[in-house]
Amino acid sequence: MKEVFNEKTKCLIVQTKFSEYSFWNYKDVCTIVGAKYLPHLWMLTLAALLPQNWTFRLIDEMLNPF
Repeated sequence: MKEVFNEKTKCLIVQTKFSEYSFWNYKDVCTIVGAKYLPHLWMLTLAALLPQNWTFRLIDEMLNPF
């Protein structure tokens, strides 16, 4: 378990793209709120709670689809 907390640990946090056919349609929510993009604060909160000596990479598929 000690290897998990070493300085070479890498963490990938991914926010997947919402389906346009979902009840929680992301584009419609942005239109209602009057925003172009609403940040997903859970990604930053999770990164802040994990050990800070890790290397983090955050991917938001809403902004940069693969």
